[in-house]
Amino acid sequence: MMRLPEPDEERIYQQIEKIRESKHMPYVTTAERIQHKRGLQQGLEKGHEQGLEKGLQTGHRQGEVDMLMRLVELKFGSEAVKRYAPLAADANEDQLRQWAEGILTADSAAALFS
Repeated sequence: MMRLPEPDEERIYQQIEKIRESKHMPYVTTAERIQHKRGLQQGLEKGHEQGLEKGLQTGHRQGEVDMLMRLVELKFGSEAVKRYAPLAADANEDQLRQWAEGILTADSAAALFS
């Protein structure tokens, strides 16, 4: 890389500033562009990882609901599934686990979900 004499360097910088102001465009160095691009990539990667994690959590929870409803259907019939599926879909993990354990001893779907 060759450096310009100090007066020429200052003059060129002033011209760049005038052009930038007239175009309302900031002067962005190559290093700044690379840094910005890396930041975007890191943000995309982090978002991708978070999305995968959220998808796994959602899939796991849906699997728990599906298994509970399958057990309810086997023990109490399809009418019980129709009645209690919306309740199970809105339940938290602890409640789902409690119902899954309770199905072993429940005499009716109403008793299970009460």
